[in-house]
Amino acid sequence: MKKTLAILSAMLMLVACGNDKLSVETPDQELQETGGFKVNLTISTADTKAYVKSSFATNDVVFIFFDGIASPKYLEAKRTNSGTWEYTAKNGLAVDDLEGAASKKMTAVYLPYGSSSTVVAGEGGVFGFTPTYEGYFLKDEKSSYTISSGTLSGTLTLGAPALYSGEVYIHFDVQGFTVSNDYSMYQNSVRPLALAQVSSDGTITLNEGNAGNSLKGYEDGSNLTFSGALVSSAVGRAVKYQFSIFDNTGLLLYRYDAGSKTISESKYIGLGDISSKWTNVPCISGIINDYEDGGDPFLGL
Repeated sequence: MKKTLAILSAMLMLVACGNDKLSVETPDQELQETGGFKVNLTISTADTKAYVKSSFATNDVVFIFFDGIASPKYLEAKRTNSGTWEYTAKNGLAVDDLEGAASKKMTAVYLPYGSSSTVVAGEGGVFGFTPTYEGYFLKDEKSSYTISSGTLSGTLTLGAPALYSGEVYIHFDVQGFTVSNDYSMYQNSVRPLALAQVSSDGTITLNEGNAGNSLKGYEDGSNLTFSGALVSSAVGRAVKYQFSIFDNTGLLLYRYDAGSKTISESKYIGLGDISSKWTNVPCISGIINDYEDGGDPFLGL
């Protein structure tokens, strides 16, 4: 059954929230030893416009890789409830590796919704992540470090990765979802992003899908967050924003028409409660194929 939805006149739910800076102040602490070396790193951030989370949370993880040291060896920095970082040398990373590396460069990635991600070794010494991470992330590529008298020192400044020319990060939040269900969002002007790999020389590879393909939802407290790249043709122009969400567990399709809106920069946008602000449409088997092929998922409904 085909449904025609009226555009919500107020368009209250397509309103950008504040772009909070991801504040990182590491309290003074005794240097921690791991892997036969002590760690004296400063982790800070830049480019606040791309951020969703306003601060690091307990158990958040920054993954740190070193130029010339192949997978699966890396350093993990985990946020503690006291606001410090706990470091763990993973998979045998040792002081000899750091001292023997020629370039003394390091690359870090922070996955706001991927703290439980597992780093896996790929061919040619690359680092991959499982499951594939499809949310926004922050990174610092090839920053210098020193290793002297058994102490690793350096500064990591995390920022958003570069997108295709003219594109900006965009984030959408909804509430009222069923916890632990698997949700995907579709919006014709937004392309999905995925962190593909980190090479042994510190190069980060980012995969961008086609506009209109599925954006994976990640739980963030009472919110479900979807992130992607707003295509350059939509940046700074009035665009009709229609959203659809597919619930892979309950086979339910939700649709929301927010009307016309002009977005010129990276934003964090609230789309209201899915149970009251969105229209529930029964889903039919195989409709996902229409989405992924770039077709109109509402044809025939």
